[in-house]
Parts: sequence; structure tokens; C-alpha cells
Amino acid sequence: MFDVEDYQRLAMRTSPEGHDRMLNGCMGLIGESGEVVDIVKKWKFQSGDHAQLPKDKLIEELGDVLWYCAEISTAQMVEMVPAVKAMGLEEIQYDGKLHIEALFLAKLAQSMTDAWLYPDEYTPEPLYIVACIIDLVGYMLSNYCDADLSECMERNIEKLKRRYPDGFDPERSLHREG
Repeated sequence: MFDVEDYQRLAMRTSPEGHDRMLNGCMGLIGESGEVVDIVKKWKFQSGDHAQLPKDKLIEELGDVLWYCAEISTAQMVEMVPAVKAMGLEEIQYDGKLHIEALFLAKLAQSMTDAWLYPDEYTPEPLYIVACIIDLVGYMLSNYCDADLSECMERNIEKLKRRYPDGFDPERSLHREG
């Protein structure tokens, strides 16, 4: 069973050395949250009234969102943790509508970029935003995909091991099959 600390360590095995982790993390969060939104949009508006949510695709993209949370946490030299744990909260309440939560995920990704590029007294700390993203991903997994963070993290690491058996490789990154 994976926890976020194990996941972060294993995920960073595929993070290239010597790059700007915050910039990569912010850009990656925006890109991957956009992919989550696209899956939900296609399911809700293009698949017909009785289409099944493509849970496996959603889990895969949420795993990629978590990878960028690990990247940002590593850039900040801290362990990634969910907001519930970080803030000692019981539970964060969400809307219960997948399309709204997907849009909120994208908004959090944009907030991360704002917090990094334009820090001021009104901007949340980047690690608070990462913690909220982790919580939201966990909520989406359990409420819509019949999965949990641990399963999503494990699937993401397995995908990365297949893609990058010897650690990150730029050539394999640019020319990959899956």
C-alpha cells in the first residue's frame, strides 16, 4: 500500500535532473488538470445519456496530477501531504458533481501558478494548494472511480516503471507509446 511519502520518492525517480521543478510542476499541473477536465467534458457532453465514466482514463490522469504535486513538493524540499493531514481537518467538503470538481482542480492548478509567479499576502502558499489538490484527487477517486489515493499512486508508479525502466530518459519521453 502506497502512502504519499513513498509515492513522492518513487515518482521523483522519473524527474529529470537539473531542471526547474517549480516551473515544470506548475505547467504540468495545468496540463494534466486540463486532461481531467477534457475526460469529464467528453463523458458529460459527448458520450450520450447513459455512457459510463471512463474510470481507468480518469485514474491515469489523476495519477499524473499527483506526479506534478510530487514535483512541486520536491522543489519546495518538503514531503507532499494532503490538506486534511496538513491542517488537521476532519474532511474537506466538495460539491458532489464531477464536472464542478474537475473545474475546481483546474482552478487549483492555476492558483499554484499564481502563487509561484506572483506571491503576495493574499496568495495561498504553494504547498497548501498542493495539499488541497491531493485531497480533491482523493475525493474524486473515491467518489467517481471506486479507487483511492494509494491505488492511483501505485498505478501511476507502475506506468512510470514501464515507461522509464531505468529512470527518466528524455528520448523515451519524447518518443513513447503509452
